This record gives sequence, C-alpha cells and structure tokens, in this order.
Amino acid sequence: TADGSHNNEPGPLWLTVDARSVWMQQPRSEVSVSQSQKDLARIIGELGFRYKMEHLSSDNYFSFDIYLPDHDVAVEFDGPFHFLHASDRARDKNTVLTKNGSTKLRDLFLAKRCSRLLTVPYFEWQNLNTSEMQRNYVREKLEKEGGINIMKTAAEVAT
Repeated sequence: TADGSHNNEPGPLWLTVDARSVWMQQPRSEVSVSQSQKDLARIIGELGFRYKMEHLSSDNYFSFDIYLPDHDVAVEFDGPFHFLHASDRARDKNTVLTKNGSTKLRDLFLAKRCSRLLTVPYFEWQNLNTSEMQRNYVREKLEKEGGINIMKTAAEVAT
C-alpha cells in the first residue's frame, strides 16, 4: 500500500524492520549476570556438565541464563523482579510468590526453544546455606525437572 504496510503486517514495513532490529539487539545488550547466577553455573560445572552462560537461542531472539548444550536444557535464575510482591506480605516466609506476567511469557517463549526449561527462584536459592545444599538442590532439579540422570562423583559417594 501507499504507506508501506502489507496486509499481513501490523503496520508500515519500515516500522516492522526497525522493531525487529531493536528486538534482536536486546539479548546481546541487556545482559547482566548476578553472583547467584554465577554460583549456580559453577555448581552445574562441578556436577560435570558443560554449560554456556547467556547463550542465544538458535533463532537469536532470546538469551538463556545457563544452557546445557549436551542436554538441550536451559536454566533461568529468577531474582526478585521476576515475582509479584504483595507489599509487606512478601516478607512473610510463608507467603508464596507468583511469577509476574513478563516472566511467565519469557518462560513460554524459552520453553519452545529448548527441550526443557528449569527455573531457580531466588527465595529457594537464598535458603541454601552451604555448597553441599546448593549441589543437592541443583542435582535434584536437573534430575526431576530436567530429566537428566546424574551419577555422583567418587568424592560425593564417600561422604
């Protein structure tokens, strides 16, 4: 048409092209890796898995916090901004936090780009006071939610 739009496009073609370009830059430019995310990746490595941090999906639209290429499993660390907080009730240890809409949408999109998507909520991670507790948590999550059979190392069997 005269304004540059097409019947199947939501607006002018130039706008679609520009919007796609900005979207494609997002996974590369908005990368921040928290200490908790680094600790989680370290534990995954200690369990003997090859992983990639901030790995782009095959379509380059999204970045996985941690990706295990040998298993096609993605792991996302969800900090406080991924959850809805009901003001003071969120401080109560018995309050169940709910993922916010953008995090639910992210999970939906990421889950379509790998075999399994695992999420690690910050409030679960912060309650793991020792490396052993963290290792057991990650092992259990990879086995139960990731469908990965994990053998214990000789050192772990001895303890």
